[in-house]
Amino acid sequence: MRRYLAAVAALAFLAAAVVLLWGSLQSDEVHEEDAEQLRTVATTTPEHEDLTDTKSYHGTLQAEAYAAVVPMASGTVEEEYVAVGDEVEEGQVLALLDAEEAEMQMAQAEAAVEAAEANVERAQSGSRHQEVEQARAGLEEAESHYETARSQYERNQELYEDGVIAKSDWEEAKTHYETAQAHVQQAEQALQLAEEGTHPDDIRAAEAALKEAQAGKDLAQLRLNHSEIEASRRGAVAEWDLSVGMQAAAGEPVGMIVDKDELRMPIEVGSRDIHYLERGQEVFLDMAHKGAGLLTGYVDTVAPAADHATGMFPVTLAFPNPEGELSPGMYGRAEIITDEVPDALTIPRRAVDDQDGEHHVFVIENGHAERVAVELGIQHGDDVQVKSGIDADTEVVVSGQEQLVPGEAVNVEDYNGEEEGAS
Repeated sequence: MRRYLAAVAALAFLAAAVVLLWGSLQSDEVHEEDAEQLRTVATTTPEHEDLTDTKSYHGTLQAEAYAAVVPMASGTVEEEYVAVGDEVEEGQVLALLDAEEAEMQMAQAEAAVEAAEANVERAQSGSRHQEVEQARAGLEEAESHYETARSQYERNQELYEDGVIAKSDWEEAKTHYETAQAHVQQAEQALQLAEEGTHPDDIRAAEAALKEAQAGKDLAQLRLNHSEIEASRRGAVAEWDLSVGMQAAAGEPVGMIVDKDELRMPIEVGSRDIHYLERGQEVFLDMAHKGAGLLTGYVDTVAPAADHATGMFPVTLAFPNPEGELSPGMYGRAEIITDEVPDALTIPRRAVDDQDGEHHVFVIENGHAERVAVELGIQHGDDVQVKSGIDADTEVVVSGQEQLVPGEAVNVEDYNGEEEGAS
């Protein structure tokens, strides 16, 4: 009987154990199913970093100064020494015009000065037979030059009237003609002085004639100098329209020189941001697409009032260019630092929900998501400064928060995607 009771008790114990085990298994399955139904979120903790707030503006670089290349005389291009892109210095000879005619004029002017000097010397010392003959020879030479100049002038007159030559060429021939005519008059006066002898008035006239001849020589020298086309400033040749054999006209631009030492970028700034800018403030120019990287410049001008038409404030940025890395016409992005916060507490900007001018984040407390108001500071890139609302140990939801409800239990993964599980 005892054996029978013991067997019954053992069977009862075994049955109870099976029931308990089955219940435990069923409970575990229920917990697992509940856990699988929880929303999964990814979290991170705030970091400390130095932040800078910048304003970005896009614009096109412009040269501060241009200078046209303008010949001072007309003529055929005999030599050219530059091409577009060349760096030149002020006064550098860029091209040379045919100077044969100018050299002839210079020779005539020098001869006229010598003759006038001789006339003055004769007038001061009295005339001799040899001087009379010399004056007569001078007159014959002056008359010969006059006939040549008159013939050239009449020919150019016809060509100008027919539209074959420019007005400047006709005016130049006219000047030669009038100068030769004046030389004849001087030579006639010199011969008359030699034949009549010296008189105080004659001396004064000879001296005046010398001054006139000297002025004619100076003019001829100037014309000879103008056969060289020079750069009026230092810079780079941006345009060049001359080639050997072409006809250059006095006063007509043939090229352009641009100053690249410092370039400007005009931008427009709105009223919300204009108070961040002031003259001399450092600016960074991003020209990475041109291989130059970040270059340093400064705020050059800030308009005191907005433009009436656009409502924007005109601002000019300046960028020194000593190495010539930049060129007018390049497009770039200028960045201006407006605020700096060392050791700022930051979180990813995507963690923040903005509604009605307020900012909130979801944080994890005891396995549940709670909505917390935060005060933000400056933003740099994907990170934003948090001034208040959380601390460095707060677990902040950065992914999966779109449908969260405050107080909701969640599964938590850290930024590496490792599941931590909810309590």
